[in-house]
Amino acid sequence: MRAIKKLLKALAIFILLFVLAFAGFILWNNFPPLPRISILGIQKNFTSVAPSPPALLKVVSYNIQYGSGFKGEKEKALDIKSFYKRLEAIVEILQEIDADIVLLQEVDFKAKRTQSIDQADFIAKRAGYAYLARAPHWKKKFFPNLNGLIGPLNHGLAILSRFPLSKNESRVFAHPSEAPFYVRWLYSPHGGQKAEVQVGKTAITLMNVHLEPWAQKTREKSVRNLVKWIEEQKGPLILGGDFNAIPPEAPIKTYTNLEDTPWFIDKKQWDLENDITISAIRNLPGFTDAIPPDVYLKDEKSAFTYPADNPVQRLDYIFAGKGAKMAGGFVFKEAAEESDHLPIVGLVDYGLVYEPYAPMMPPTTPNPKKVHPASSK
Repeated sequence: MRAIKKLLKALAIFILLFVLAFAGFILWNNFPPLPRISILGIQKNFTSVAPSPPALLKVVSYNIQYGSGFKGEKEKALDIKSFYKRLEAIVEILQEIDADIVLLQEVDFKAKRTQSIDQADFIAKRAGYAYLARAPHWKKKFFPNLNGLIGPLNHGLAILSRFPLSKNESRVFAHPSEAPFYVRWLYSPHGGQKAEVQVGKTAITLMNVHLEPWAQKTREKSVRNLVKWIEEQKGPLILGGDFNAIPPEAPIKTYTNLEDTPWFIDKKQWDLENDITISAIRNLPGFTDAIPPDVYLKDEKSAFTYPADNPVQRLDYIFAGKGAKMAGGFVFKEAAEESDHLPIVGLVDYGLVYEPYAPMMPPTTPNPKKVHPASSK
């Protein structure tokens, strides 16, 4: 009996020490924590004269899955040469799209799991974008990787621009309430980014977001906060990103990639018939969608962005409002499997005003060598 008591006492002490050690590790790994709201700098990659303001601003939103390719870490090709090869392919895609503004999601900034490459810096410089704004929303001193790439993690959003950027703000959204506290350090919070771009004499607010994919209540809470954030802004505004939500007009209200759902998410609680994520943005006064409902319903497949190998649903969007409006958009299908998402491209009428008595400038057209059949859609 005495031996059993000693064993139980030793076990209790071991459990207590383990809990204290784990709590200490979590505190260390998260210190200093990323602020919920932070103001960050702008990187200017090279000195250049800003292009003449185009009549329509071309914007692309692209979730690049931290340069790991369509299959992600299952691909096993995680050496530094493979990462550079995939990032170079993403650069070539952006060069072919030839957008003025690039909104990137799932970008690693010198993370060990992606061979410590600053992916935003590499893509911006190689694709020829003079201005870069980063917005990390997931940062750890130690992050495990099944392939042995264990170390610091810095991950989030980035905006690339040919025109001057300023006022870069990053926001970290809340973790799903369903996620137990002891796994939250392994589960990425999502986030939003706001910056201002100066196109000629017009200041335009850019907002870049990545919303929660699995916890519907958390995503809807985030989009409500996003709407309030949008309402605070003045002047023309462009919003894009990976919303992880299907459009309300979609005939089939299901997710197709359920195998990736975390174990702590109860799929029975989903109510995709009444999901407000996309409606909340469309209901903002004057906001327009790059691929509006009527266009979507005429050719639903052309608007699908996920999964890249065989797209069956739309998760990515570009909107404009507050004096700006969408003049068209399309999904760049030829990006193929360089990520698990396909990029979406939008043309934005941002209310360009020409100088009095100045000769009218023709709309900027893409390099003929880069014109893609999809751009005519």
